[in-house]
Amino acid sequence: MTQLPKEMTENGIHYTLHGDYFLPDLTLPEDPKLTIGRYGRMRKAYFEEHRPGLYEQLLLSGRLSDHLAEIDRSGAARLEAMIPVMAAAEGGQRSPQGPGSNGVGCGDEQHPAQSRGKHPYGIGF
Repeated sequence: MTQLPKEMTENGIHYTLHGDYFLPDLTLPEDPKLTIGRYGRMRKAYFEEHRPGLYEQLLLSGRLSDHLAEIDRSGAARLEAMIPVMAAAEGGQRSPQGPGSNGVGCGDEQHPAQSRGKHPYGIGF
């Protein structure tokens, strides 16, 4: 019986013997810790669920975090460009809570039928 080498390199890939199998020595490149916002996280979730091959390709090549950061920057920039256009189409600048609102428990935020403390399942709130 011939003795197998502990390590070998073939086609530019380094392999190490683990039991009876040669497994490639794959390591992920060091990524700078970029802050990924809402749109980057949404793109990552989309890739994981609908495009797993592309997700793994970007992850293994070390380009995933750069791609997600770019998507997040472009999504935020697009949103910032859309807000003034949407506000102008609605008739002017408005505050997020509306005119004359203190932002907490305004009359238009309350359900018209006030609770009487009786929950349909017997839970008293």
